[in-house]
Amino acid sequence: MTADIKKQLELWGSCLAQKISFNEEMIQLYKDWCDDLVESRYGYPKKVVKTTPYIEEFFLKLGGDCTFQKRSPAVFLTHDVDYLYPTFVMWLKNALGRKRFSFACFGENYLASLEEYLKIDKDYIGGLSSHLFVAAPIRPLCWYQFCAHCLIDPSYEISSKYGRKLHELIQEYKASVGIHGSFFSLLHSGSFEKEKNILENWTENSILFNRQHWLNISNIDELKRLYRAGIRFDSSLGWNGVLGVRGGFLRPYPIYLGEDEVLWEIPMLLMDGVLFDELRFSEKDVIDKAIGSLIKVRDAGGCVALNWHERTRVSSYGWGQAYDKILEWCKKQGFLFYSSSNMIERIRDYEGKYIFKTN
Repeated sequence: MTADIKKQLELWGSCLAQKISFNEEMIQLYKDWCDDLVESRYGYPKKVVKTTPYIEEFFLKLGGDCTFQKRSPAVFLTHDVDYLYPTFVMWLKNALGRKRFSFACFGENYLASLEEYLKIDKDYIGGLSSHLFVAAPIRPLCWYQFCAHCLIDPSYEISSKYGRKLHELIQEYKASVGIHGSFFSLLHSGSFEKEKNILENWTENSILFNRQHWLNISNIDELKRLYRAGIRFDSSLGWNGVLGVRGGFLRPYPIYLGEDEVLWEIPMLLMDGVLFDELRFSEKDVIDKAIGSLIKVRDAGGCVALNWHERTRVSSYGWGQAYDKILEWCKKQGFLFYSSSNMIERIRDYEGKYIFKTN
């Protein structure tokens, strides 16, 4: 067992308030986590995914102090901001992927949809609103990556009039901002760092949170790059195309990157596009499947991220009511609702309580 693996397992044990003794089974646990990271392509699994928090379950079997189960369950309310207004590319995606051919979508107001989410989230969180992952994409120089970028990545400019309106909404509702790193940003030297710098100048705040567009992250070197760019909290490790637990935790957990560098991962458990578009669930099935997943979070005293995109309350989507019902259920079950500042406090007070260095 290498020193880095041992350190990682120690941190996971500390996160769960558990003292551990090392064995081959624990080494396999680490390998399973690594498989969840690298056995993916653009956030889609290359293998059968696990549906339970297998790392937490392993530590439960060790016995001892299992107080982590008694923590209040919580949801981190997040929204990826992919579009500020309807575009032809957005229409084309809907036509090809969702078989929606109407041009009426060009009259829809995506920022009004986002504002509705911010209002609702602020009521649940109290005082503050949710966390927005905002993009500041830089175009790749490679021609085929540039073509893919035009189809895949957010295309708005935060310096535009729509960007100024977004900035006003963020200030009005006291929402927090993280970076929505563009699809190829971790493949090019300096691209992610430049995007982060643009966003920090726009917000006039340090950016500590990241979620890669399309959940496109698949190796430890990319996580190291996030950390060295100043990111301390990531929420990219969820699955596209399937429901499951990526990484073995239903709570924030530390990823050891070497030399006392620790990146905190906030599992992204539920995303609207996966449920509605990729799995083709009805609204009722979306609510039922989401509740089924969140029951596991409740029973584990866990804390996960929910991700509903900015535009999905408009009529061509109509995914907002499912979101409302899911939050109503969470409230009845005693869940807490988190902004980014709540999330940081949670980690410091609970998951990071026994860890000397978290940043």
